[in-house]
Amino acid sequence: MPVILQGSLDRFPAAVLLPFLVAHAQSGTLALERGSKRTRIFLRDGRIDWTEASNGLGAEEAILDCVAWDDGTFSLQDEAVLPDGATPLGLDPAVLIEEGLRRAQAMREALGAFQPEQEFEVITERDEKDQISLSHDEFTVLFRIGAGRTLAALAKDLGRPMSDVIPTILKLQTGGLIREKSAPPPPPPPPAPIESSDATTLSSAKRLRTLAGSLTPSGTGTVHPLLDTEYTIGRDAANTIVIPDGSVSSKHARVIKTADGFVLEDLNSRNGTFVNGERVTGTTLLNDNDVVRFGRVILTFNAATEEVPGSATNPGSA
Repeated sequence: MPVILQGSLDRFPAAVLLPFLVAHAQSGTLALERGSKRTRIFLRDGRIDWTEASNGLGAEEAILDCVAWDDGTFSLQDEAVLPDGATPLGLDPAVLIEEGLRRAQAMREALGAFQPEQEFEVITERDEKDQISLSHDEFTVLFRIGAGRTLAALAKDLGRPMSDVIPTILKLQTGGLIREKSAPPPPPPPPAPIESSDATTLSSAKRLRTLAGSLTPSGTGTVHPLLDTEYTIGRDAANTIVIPDGSVSSKHARVIKTADGFVLEDLNSRNGTFVNGERVTGTTLLNDNDVVRFGRVILTFNAATEEVPGSATNPGSA
């Protein structure tokens, strides 16, 4: 299909391009690309018949998303051949464009409110009854925040501009998962010297507090976030985490969030629960990157942690 129009979105942003094509009742396939994002919009007489978005968004959300794009590239081909089996939607884009522009303006205002060196923290006192669904990308951002990253460092880690990261930050804030990190309180005065009859002294140290965790099955893009107090794992659909495999018992194991971290308990499963190859008897405290096996299903545990003051005992001379 020949290209009849192409250019740069920083010169001809989507908020201008789409209304222009709609007003001229244009037909064809509009391809938009911005960083790792790619969206194709199939137009027929100024109406939207179909969309394809690399981030998996539906037609309406894809339009609302790309209306805000003001950098990247675009091209328009003179034909709109829908995928096999696709039914033309015939969407009137006028309302979608208007809402997309409203969101874009709100996003620009939000961008102005964020600073590159701003830091966030995971909220640990969230109501455990709240059920929150996160995508793999959103959970990755949550983990990075738990590791103590500034907004600029977070965007650099992800290889994305800040403008792409901020919508995820806003969703996590709205969902009550994170908040802006306040200035740290002044350090406490040094403790008074401690005399000990066994010639030992105490020195300050740090320990890690687990904020959130996840279980990720090997070879899949699925992530099971661990944000609540308790999760049951098994083949039965009534479990919090369902693993539809014949080697997994109907109620196989459970994970409990404690003050020390996430604890794994086997529930008398038929084929056992293993951590790093060792069978779980009773309960086992999970550590970051532990390999967990339920029957023959392998998952990896990851933890987002923060350092908090603690103490350790070291031998020394009196």
